[in-house]
Amino acid sequence: MGKLPYFKPFLTFEEQAGLLEERGLLITTDEEREFLADFLRNLNFHRFEGTVSDITLLVQKHMFSGLEHR
Repeated sequence: MGKLPYFKPFLTFEEQAGLLEERGLLITTDEEREFLADFLRNLNFHRFEGTVSDITLLVQKHMFSGLEHR
């Protein structure tokens, strides 16, 4: 079985920060954008995105845990 083609383009850390912003991460200042790019240099885009998704699900579960379904 051969290798599957890889279609995702290379993104710099700054471009990855922009992508996260496009996907809904609130970034209000250039300093925050620079901080996020530096943060991604030390972590990993996919790990960070997955962590944010996990936290979002936990917050949503907590927010709606007291509601009754009818």
